[in-house]
Amino acid sequence: MNDNDFQPGEVYEFKRADYIPTRETGKLVFLLKGADGEPVGRTVPFDFQMNDYPEVLTVICRGGGKFDQTLESVLPQVYTPGKTYTFKIWREGNGTQGFLLRDEVNGLTHSNVRMAGAGGLKRFAEIDCRVEDITPEGLQLSYCGAKMMNRGGYTLQTLCNNDRLSGEPWMRVAKRVMGSEMLAEAREAAERGDGRWVSMALQTLVRIIPQWLSEGMPGRRVWVKRLNHTIRTVVESSAYAASFNYDKAQLRQQRHELTRGLEQLEYIDTATRLIAQGEAENMINDTLETMRRSGWVFEPNKRMGVLMQVLALNPGLAHSHTGDVFEIIRTRRSNRDFMSIFGDAFKIMLKTYIESERSAPDPLVRGTLRELAEAIAIELLLLESEEHSEEEFELWDTHRGTLYTVAALLTGHSGEAPVRKALLTYCGLNDSPLEFSWDDLNDINRVCYRLLATGHEGAVNTDVETVFEGESMRLRVDSRYLTLQPAADNLHVHNELTGPLATDVKFMVQLPETLKEKGNLESENLELQRQLWQQVRLGLEQTESTRVENKVERDLQPGDVIPVIVAGIAPNEYYEYDVRSVDGRYSGLMNLRDVVPYPVVFTAYKKIFYGPGGPLRVEAVAESRLPDGRWRFSMRRFFMEVNNDDACQDRFGGNRVIAKISDVSGTQYKATSQFGYGMLISKRDTEIELHLGDVVEVKVNSVNYKPEDWKLYVNCDFIQLFTDDENDPDVADALNMTHAEYGSMVAGDILRETFPCAEQYEVATLMPEEEHEVQETRYLTADAVSNIAFLLEQCAALQRADLRNSYMLLNLAQLLADMSGDRARSDQLGVQLRLLEAMSRFAIDGMMQLEQVQTLIERGRRLAPASALLRSRLKEVAILASLDNRGFLNRNQEWLTRGADGHIHSLMQLATAYNALEGLGAADIRDAIRKRIHTTLSLPTVVSKQRRLNVSEDLYHEFKTSAVFPADNHMQPDEQIQGFVIARTVASLLNTDGGTIYLGVDNGGNVVGLDNDFRYLNKTPSGKYDIRETQDRYNLYLQKVLRRYFGTTVDGLSLVPDYVDIQYEEVDGRWICHINVVPFGTAVLTKPDDRLFIRKIGATEEIRDPKEKERFIERRNARI
Repeated sequence: MNDNDFQPGEVYEFKRADYIPTRETGKLVFLLKGADGEPVGRTVPFDFQMNDYPEVLTVICRGGGKFDQTLESVLPQVYTPGKTYTFKIWREGNGTQGFLLRDEVNGLTHSNVRMAGAGGLKRFAEIDCRVEDITPEGLQLSYCGAKMMNRGGYTLQTLCNNDRLSGEPWMRVAKRVMGSEMLAEAREAAERGDGRWVSMALQTLVRIIPQWLSEGMPGRRVWVKRLNHTIRTVVESSAYAASFNYDKAQLRQQRHELTRGLEQLEYIDTATRLIAQGEAENMINDTLETMRRSGWVFEPNKRMGVLMQVLALNPGLAHSHTGDVFEIIRTRRSNRDFMSIFGDAFKIMLKTYIESERSAPDPLVRGTLRELAEAIAIELLLLESEEHSEEEFELWDTHRGTLYTVAALLTGHSGEAPVRKALLTYCGLNDSPLEFSWDDLNDINRVCYRLLATGHEGAVNTDVETVFEGESMRLRVDSRYLTLQPAADNLHVHNELTGPLATDVKFMVQLPETLKEKGNLESENLELQRQLWQQVRLGLEQTESTRVENKVERDLQPGDVIPVIVAGIAPNEYYEYDVRSVDGRYSGLMNLRDVVPYPVVFTAYKKIFYGPGGPLRVEAVAESRLPDGRWRFSMRRFFMEVNNDDACQDRFGGNRVIAKISDVSGTQYKATSQFGYGMLISKRDTEIELHLGDVVEVKVNSVNYKPEDWKLYVNCDFIQLFTDDENDPDVADALNMTHAEYGSMVAGDILRETFPCAEQYEVATLMPEEEHEVQETRYLTADAVSNIAFLLEQCAALQRADLRNSYMLLNLAQLLADMSGDRARSDQLGVQLRLLEAMSRFAIDGMMQLEQVQTLIERGRRLAPASALLRSRLKEVAILASLDNRGFLNRNQEWLTRGADGHIHSLMQLATAYNALEGLGAADIRDAIRKRIHTTLSLPTVVSKQRRLNVSEDLYHEFKTSAVFPADNHMQPDEQIQGFVIARTVASLLNTDGGTIYLGVDNGGNVVGLDNDFRYLNKTPSGKYDIRETQDRYNLYLQKVLRRYFGTTVDGLSLVPDYVDIQYEEVDGRWICHINVVPFGTAVLTKPDDRLFIRKIGATEEIRDPKEKERFIERRNARI
């Protein structure tokens, strides 16, 4: 038999001799052989088959050389009737559908399972079920009850009560460490008595210890030994074994993970000792030289592990020796004797290095990124060429995805091929061979810039959807979309947020209700966007609709808009689709012309009305009732409005648009644009003759929309004809399709961007049996979702100059981190989000709330080892907060300069210079430095966004940003200090020729507004207040200040309003205050010390000399 002899949908058997386990693409697959011994296809093993190959494979043919094992064929290999197994409920059962259960031990998912006595069970509950029978339909289960847990479990207190640990004084510190944010996930597991918390905590600590040690190695090394002693005690503890109910398999797995962690601690301890004794470099040189000459060292696994920890702890040694290690592997990889000794050691070394470096890559340290890319490339080539264990198989997608991520960081391709490849690889959808070979590693830059960062992946499973069932949210990822939606199946959701993630990949957030704060998405003030993302989270966590449903169902009326599914082509009807309402009450027809005006492949309706998860749940208008009782539906209005919006956007933006000619009759060419609207191109103004199917580039010159007549005319100017794709995937798609296929694709894109897929129970109820195709679904692990969160964080790093887009990506990443249970990543992402909000506020008004920033920095520094981006952002915000605050800069200088790169050093120098010039009359130079800081951080400058007053500080004009916040106190309120500043300025103007004090204006004359003052006086941090009432309150505050320093009257005369008048002005949406001062007849002294101030050009001076002060008073009073 050859591959043409296998029919899609048919089931076949292959004996052990008829298939070959192979890892030709790095991941284990079973290569199926035909009768002639030639390969006919491949299938993917289940988790439990990784090292235990089955005697017989029963597979179903999917076509194109792809086969899938049937679940029913493997059930007898895993389950025994009469035995009890534990399952997790991923979806609750209902009247039309059974439970969706997950067996996390064996990695199997069971759908539509019905169990007697299982009512009232909720999602994510762990239950014990007895297997009654195994049938072709699946498992027959009976519900036994909730999963039995060992009473008390293994908690942190259990560990501390151990006889070998309870007397150790340092265990008090261990308790405080467990209270840190980095170990939140492990701490929660410990509180539940889940013994797995020990390995969870150890994995986190091993990852961050090198960074922690590098900041203070001599005094901290002892803690590595203490941690080692603690874990050994746990491994040998009978209480620990009892916490797993003596489940040997699970206990063996946990002890294996702890043993691996102990090995890493041993390597770290040895590495720290070598560094402390000054022997580290000698050890590296001796090891490398021995490997070059004799090809043998004692205990190679341990030696390589220690070597890589030395490099992780000492960046200087890493920079000078990492390349030497990689060179030895590349040059001696073909020597079998050498690899038999060092092969496993190299894998351990590379894994240690990669896991250490991948957790916090720094986009600004390009040398380290290149070394990480080379390490991963070497590891993948080693694994690809040899048989390896199940553990290494599981890391294949993680490390290969990291390689693409690093390539994106190196090349700056945030929205191109490497990000798409990384996403699909993390999801297990990339089965293509490696793009590089050993010879390519001579130039790692070429690997990253040419081989990884360009082109599309070769073997992506486009017909597979990957799903992660979170406790309250669901994640779906396929080759085109990353979709977040509530996990509750009883909610009808629609697309509320959508945007690009990478080439041909978009994200969608589907919610049951409309976002009220959606307009804030374009706001430059990220604090407002924060409210939007809080609504997104609430919507995703929603479990039931909050809408008030009308108990009396009204009959459908013409003009009503209802959710429907296009179930197929209407039989015996020309160009008509069969339409069903989602509630099952109505059915009818929808003509093609009631959808789009341009040609599509009518029979390929799935390209239009289907999404990655099946048929779309679209909104259609019920136009009229047909004679047979059915309805005629239309989507014409929806398409016309979307098309009009897109066409107008292209017209006003002057965008060049790709289009495909769909009709050449008449005086105008008709075409379909890449965005789905039809267009007209004048033949008279087109210099060449166009033909049906030609692909052209045009520019929209006019849009005429007449909704009352159902007409939309988009007229375009011809620019050029495409004859090849010019490396543009959009052009390539258009060239490779007929005009009708192209129309189908773009129409479908519009629907898929707007509407979600119908739920499975809706499809099963409404769709004809022959049309109900279930897309292959694979379920993601929590680690895979955490990896995707990591990818989005790195995309945010690539787009760090775009605060809004970076903020969006970090919010998506935090949602995914929460879904996967990665609390440590979620916490540090939360700090990054708050830092971006602070930076956006600084970009708007040039100020920061120092107290809030200090709290944020203290929290962020505890989490900083987990993210290079977080470390960089923390220092950027700290430097911004130090402007006009020398004390803050001096207190944090040691931390800011420790391990700082050139970017941070440059900002530090600018901030130091800016503060040094304070009070020296160098306002222009300070403004120039501030602009330089904004430019360095890609922030819009405050000056460019503010109106500048037409006056400058002189004898008659003084600028003050606030009447509450002293300039040198960086937004910390001090009414007494700043009140005196205002009072002495008023006194100086009273004592000279009068003038005006402008409150809400900085030294450069830029209007910054009084919003901070107003919020302070109103005690409303949110910024919501009545402006007139606030101005009255501000008047009273200023008058109180004047009374404090001048008394109620001066020489029997009231200062306000006769000599001091307070007025307000709104400038470009910002309120400022004018204190207009008229010269007073006699000298005015401030209380209580009778101090005398006069006005000089641009400054206020005090006359301190008693004689000079007396002469001034005499001359001033003599003028009366």
